[in-house]
Amino acid sequence: MRTPSLTIKMIGVGEAFDPALGTCSFLVKGGPTLLIDCGYGTPFFLFQELSNGNELEAVYLTHFHADHYFGLPILLGELEDLGRTSPLTILGQKGLATKVIDLCEMAYPGMFKALPYPVIFEEFTDSTSFRDLTLRTALSSHSVPNYAISVERNGVKAGFSGDGALTPASKQLLSECSVVLHECFVPRNASTNHAAAADLFQAFQDTPGSIKRLYLVHLQKGLRTKESASFLPAEPLPFEVAIPNQGEVISVE
Repeated sequence: MRTPSLTIKMIGVGEAFDPALGTCSFLVKGGPTLLIDCGYGTPFFLFQELSNGNELEAVYLTHFHADHYFGLPILLGELEDLGRTSPLTILGQKGLATKVIDLCEMAYPGMFKALPYPVIFEEFTDSTSFRDLTLRTALSSHSVPNYAISVERNGVKAGFSGDGALTPASKQLLSECSVVLHECFVPRNASTNHAAAADLFQAFQDTPGSIKRLYLVHLQKGLRTKESASFLPAEPLPFEVAIPNQGEVISVE
């Protein structure tokens, strides 16, 4: 059996106000351990997965909404309690450092400056690398700037949308990934700020690419509970479609 280049743990798969599933956040392993987004509920689920305070190596933030980054003060504080000594890298768009430091100061004044380990910020909006990972981003259509990201290791790519409807740039970026985790708030009739399942199916079917599996996350909580089947395709597609559960682990080979 081949060793996967990446594994992805679903730390949270819910929308902003879903009390049962946690806000969307994903732990990527295989190379360095990378957390995609850190909403207000993320740390409580994340620390069930980490064996020590130094295991997490980096965090990437798709955008600055509460359900995607308000968990950072708790994350940083708990890493201190777990005895972290190694640097933590936080990656994201321009303005990242100011947003995170201001949030920490609002949550716990003086906390950030007192952390016993270094926090390194890397701001970018195109591509960068972290250890043996290649990271590329593209702007989606959301109410604030949101950058979808592809994570590549050993020639294998996984894509994470953050929030927002597809743009030509994010469609191209994600269509090059074998596994894509995409926000999907409604089955159809999307707004300009969120994606709909029908639009994703059409876009990725019409765009030659590498997608083998499409995972739909961030479903509107009432619809996920009562009408989850309405998010799934009525006809076969050239890729698999699934609605993942919190805690599920997938491999990317």
